[in-house]
Amino acid sequence: MAKNDRTSKTSRPVNDAYTGMLTISLLALVGGCALLYLDYDQHKEKPPQVTRVPSDRPKVAYEKAPPAVDKDKEKEPGEGDGKDKKDMEKDGKDDKKKDDKAGD
Repeated sequence: MAKNDRTSKTSRPVNDAYTGMLTISLLALVGGCALLYLDYDQHKEKPPQVTRVPSDRPKVAYEKAPPAVDKDKEKEPGEGDGKDKKDMEKDGKDDKKKDDKAGD
C-alpha cells in the first residue's frame, strides 16, 4: 500500500522568522540591483567636456637616483667611512694607550 499525504504522520515545514529574513534579503538585493541599474543608465552618455586651467605651480625637474652600491664588494680599511689612513693609524695608537692604562 502506498502512503498518501493524508495518512503520513509528518507535517509540512512551517515558515518561521528565518524564512521572513530570507525574503527581506531577496527583496533588498533585487531593489539594490534595480537602483544600481538606474544609476548606471544615467551615466551612459559621455561626460561633459571640462576645460582645464593651467597650473601656476612650477614644474619640478626630477633627478636620477645615484647608482646602487654593491654591498658584496670588499672595501679597503678606512674607505667609505670618512677616515684617512693617517686617522686610522692615529686611532690605533690611541687604542694602544687605552689598553696600557687598562692593564695598570
